[in-house]
Amino acid sequence: MGLISRRQALLSSVLALPAERSAEVSFEFGEPYLLVSVKTGASGIYAPHAFRASSGPIFLGYYTYPDDFGPEPFPAALLRSTDNGLTWRSLGERGNLGYMFGERPDGSVLAVDCQGNVDSDGQYASTVQEFGAKGTAAPRFSKIRVHGFRKGEEPYFHLTRMVRAKDGSLVTAAYSPADGSTREMWYTNKPSAKPTRIVCLSSIDDGRSWKFLSNVALDETNRAREHRNIGLSEPFVEALPDGRLLCIYRDDRRQTGNEYRLMKQCWSADSGATWTQPVSSGVAGVDPCLLQMQNGVLLCSFGRPGVWLMYSLNGGVHWEGHTSIYSPTSPPPRDVAPAALRRPWSHAYTSMVALSEESGLFFFDIHEHRMPWTGRLPAAEAGPEHRANSIFAVPFRVIRKKR
Repeated sequence: MGLISRRQALLSSVLALPAERSAEVSFEFGEPYLLVSVKTGASGIYAPHAFRASSGPIFLGYYTYPDDFGPEPFPAALLRSTDNGLTWRSLGERGNLGYMFGERPDGSVLAVDCQGNVDSDGQYASTVQEFGAKGTAAPRFSKIRVHGFRKGEEPYFHLTRMVRAKDGSLVTAAYSPADGSTREMWYTNKPSAKPTRIVCLSSIDDGRSWKFLSNVALDETNRAREHRNIGLSEPFVEALPDGRLLCIYRDDRRQTGNEYRLMKQCWSADSGATWTQPVSSGVAGVDPCLLQMQNGVLLCSFGRPGVWLMYSLNGGVHWEGHTSIYSPTSPPPRDVAPAALRRPWSHAYTSMVALSEESGLFFFDIHEHRMPWTGRLPAAEAGPEHRANSIFAVPFRVIRKKR
């Protein structure tokens, strides 16, 4: 069996993960493989975020250094594959806190810096790399302006993408304090002193400029109570087949008891101008990623605890088929000596792209896993001389049963 078919045909003979089955949909998973890896004892190489152009090229960004690396803005690498994820080429590294991806009608791909800057006129702007010729040409750098925010505000495009709304505009989601800068949250790890919000932005010029369109969700609670870190963050938007938009995001506030990180979701029927009241997705997690498959199945990946995949057949109203892709997601205690044996663990930020009507690639990271590595996802302990951090790809297939 050839290399491509071995990795991506998803035959039962190479299944490396259990398949979750339900009454209407089943998942099959192919053999995992490495995209990028480095031997290190720190937590770098994590948070993959991917986009596949309509013409085929796949772009993948990821963080290259551990959280405590320090420089502002935090650097991220960018890769591109033109053979459905089999091989990858580096496109360099930028200090930008990652990428927001999208596509213009002519097939050119946009990779927008998630972290921009406030220009001298007080207007927020971000750098964009435009890859012409159906996403394969060398990039052209330019700037986009983001309008509709008060002077000094910094909306953050968290590892997301833009989608085409039914009115023809491009739409994306970001998060920010209701007033002020996000940088204190990023670089000091302090809880926000002001309410946070999920915002919808739109572009009517194919991503050349953006404007504030609406609040998707606003934290209007009493900030004097106990709170964790950012509050509302990490939104992701998908366009549904019926023309609505679905936005799912991380809610880091305490919900009931000691429970945090419940993921909330909202819908828009008017291209992002207004949104329904937030409701629970029914699961706790971070960094949700949505992917509408052409066979009608809506996917959502997320993490912590564990790395997970679930699906919906009604636009996110009900999520089913909760499937664990990888379970070790807790880093070792701080008092464990670096020279000691360690279990591998994942930062549990995930991403997905579709390769066909029912197949795709699932991306996530694993830290401090044993090397050399072959076959199934690594779970064995490793000493310092045999540890590596890596981004993994897992081929998957979503089979919708015929009625």
